[in-house]
Amino acid sequence: MKTVNVFWGILLSAMVMYSCDIKKSDISPEESFSKVYDHPDYNVAYYPLDVVEMPDDGFLILASLSEDTLVNNFLGGYLLKTDKTGEFEWELRIPYPYVSPVPNLLNINNSWHLLCMDAVTQENRLLEINTGNGTVNESGRHNLQFPLFAMVDHEKNILALNFDRVGKKSILTRYDQNLNPDWTYSYDIVDDVENQIRLHLNKMGKQFPFFIGEAGINESNPHYYVNCFKNYTMSLIFADVNNGHQTGILNTYQDDAAISSAVYLDSSNFALSRYYLEDNYIFSKVQLQMDEAQNANNFNDSRVPELASNAHVKTIIYEKDDGDKIIVYTSHTKTNTIVMYFYSYETGELINTKYLGSTNPIEVAALISSSEESLTILFRTLVIGRFPRIGLTKISKEELGI
Repeated sequence: MKTVNVFWGILLSAMVMYSCDIKKSDISPEESFSKVYDHPDYNVAYYPLDVVEMPDDGFLILASLSEDTLVNNFLGGYLLKTDKTGEFEWELRIPYPYVSPVPNLLNINNSWHLLCMDAVTQENRLLEINTGNGTVNESGRHNLQFPLFAMVDHEKNILALNFDRVGKKSILTRYDQNLNPDWTYSYDIVDDVENQIRLHLNKMGKQFPFFIGEAGINESNPHYYVNCFKNYTMSLIFADVNNGHQTGILNTYQDDAAISSAVYLDSSNFALSRYYLEDNYIFSKVQLQMDEAQNANNFNDSRVPELASNAHVKTIIYEKDDGDKIIVYTSHTKTNTIVMYFYSYETGELINTKYLGSTNPIEVAALISSSEESLTILFRTLVIGRFPRIGLTKISKEELGI
């Protein structure tokens, strides 16, 4: 694995206003870097899924891996560890029979885990990662098939989204930390989406924005929200935290539309993005009724014409050391540029926009807050315009200009 420094073509429409006195030489390598992790074997393709910052300020990256030795046409799993400047430390091709890892990396008892599936049975497998020596060990298993997404909630339960290809259902399960189920609830799918989901898992077709989140946890009406197939559409389902029962839904339009990202703010307010018939829209602050049926087309959102068709969008709440909160969206444009939109947490108004240009095709995979009030973006790029590789960029608070 070769680490390549990337020198972004930074479009300074925002930075000229806020950061014109900042010199790159004043920023240390651990505060700001851009890397692409290349590989000499051009038959291997990497598809980044998630990134987390480690206690040593380095980064742990999870990816899918495609190579000539694919088992049952499912992608393999791959882990990469960097130091705090983004330099390569170790890598692991996750061994057989573990395939098709899903976002996210899971922090369980201060140890990192990932959810994947068995190559033969397609059932859930939980792996614990030894970040010291770059190995994995199976720590849990369950018989649900085709995992699509996983997260750890505020009570340290594991939430997993699966697809039941026989019963044609999306399945939400809450597990304990050893992958023993607490409850399971299913949502019926009318259309036959098995082929679409297989293509999604194998990175050969449309990539659907499956995800799970928590809403109102410290309020009187807590819910999980789940982005998955339901009936005829990709829908955002609101579920009872005690049993997974659907309480409300935000409908879109078949598989030509979806909520592409969602973050809970407060008092039933969300920051959302969506795509519809290849166009992209942002709702920087919208109130959703989690106990009702609603339709995304009824909201007054903003079309974002510069984004690529059905763009991958990642959204987080960025919190400064002084407690100030900002909603951050990041995605990629039609001109191979990473774009970041910064919105006021209080009003939902646009504060700033920042662009990072690239000469190669690029797609955002993850966005996280990192040390020293920085932001870190995981992305996929095509080296020489052909070979899928992992990229990582860390942007210092001075460069953010907010």
